[in-house]
Amino acid sequence: MYSNDVGLFTVSPFYKRLVNVFYSTNIYYKNLSLYNVSFPDSAFFALENAQAPGASQQIQTWVNNPNPGYLTGVEVDWQTTFWYLPKPFNGLVFDVNYTKAYSHMNYHEVDNSDVKTLNPLTGRYIDNYVTTDTIYTARLLYQANDVINTALGIDYKDFSARFSFNMQGNVITSLSTTKYREGDQYTGNIYRWDFTIQQKLPLQGLSIALSGVNIFNNPINTYQKFKKIGSSVATENLESITYTPSLFSFNIRYSL
Repeated sequence: MYSNDVGLFTVSPFYKRLVNVFYSTNIYYKNLSLYNVSFPDSAFFALENAQAPGASQQIQTWVNNPNPGYLTGVEVDWQTTFWYLPKPFNGLVFDVNYTKAYSHMNYHEVDNSDVKTLNPLTGRYIDNYVTTDTIYTARLLYQANDVINTALGIDYKDFSARFSFNMQGNVITSLSTTKYREGDQYTGNIYRWDFTIQQKLPLQGLSIALSGVNIFNNPINTYQKFKKIGSSVATENLESITYTPSLFSFNIRYSL
């Protein structure tokens, strides 16, 4: 839809089916062959005079999920200029984009457990490290349900500026490798602010620009649910805080 007052307004639904989605998981070394995972065998370690991983050692590896993933949603976008306002506000421009998404996939997970069996001859328990298949339904990894991008700017004569904001909703970053799903890790909402300013100079073809990325140095918080000592309920706990550096650049450009 387009008009001189509203600008460009679009609504775009989408549907995607994803195959061979890969993700990280842990498998007992002794059971790797069951999942066609390529890894040095005991003969290799013997040749290198090195000790092979023990039966209880878990190997982190990547697997392709035999189950497809699904992503549906809608994207709403609005782009407009305020040409009808008095000067200099008639040079204002505004863009906003919002995506609402829904995703799910049956993860072909592996459950590593130590099954203890009693030896009737010795009366001692024997450790039996077992890897079994499980199915876990969850959102796609790194797929947010909500994403917002917006920018406010101005174009006035030879001057141009944009100030933008991005919000990505929480995402799952790592799946638990046990049957207790509280081991999943996920982020909080992620925010970022950027800007760019450009000014053409009186000399033909010469301009200067200043830009900044992640100017407020917003952190990324990662959470994980686990049971505290003495509690039977898993609660959300802050696991880590990651900071992405703020980047600023100043440029002088000359074009023929």
